[in-house]
Amino acid sequence: MKVFLIGSTPIADISKKSGKPYDMSKFYSVAKLDSSDGETKGHMGSEYKTTAAVVRSTAHLDYSFFKPLEVELELEELMRYGNKETMVVAVHPVKPVVTQPPKAIPPAPAVPSASSIPVK
Repeated sequence: MKVFLIGSTPIADISKKSGKPYDMSKFYSVAKLDSSDGETKGHMGSEYKTTAAVVRSTAHLDYSFFKPLEVELELEELMRYGNKETMVVAVHPVKPVVTQPPKAIPPAPAVPSASSIPVK
């Protein structure tokens, strides 16, 4: 499923009350609505359940609300905590992610030494 990724939350820990692990991680996205009927237009926001490991696997990707990233979400029906849930198991960028090399920092201007400053 192609969507524009705009956010994620990796929420996983051990419950202090029960001592059992929990994982409530999510991806947030915007998808274009099907406008084939001529009346529907715009986009729709969605959230998808996932695991903290999948969220952390996208740490190298640069996305936010103001800079959405088009991705293909790999979804699967999984049994989780006794319930069948649709979850994101992988995220694949639609376009190859190119990391830009850091820009070279220009050298600082030379500071005159104390001996080269004329004394009045």
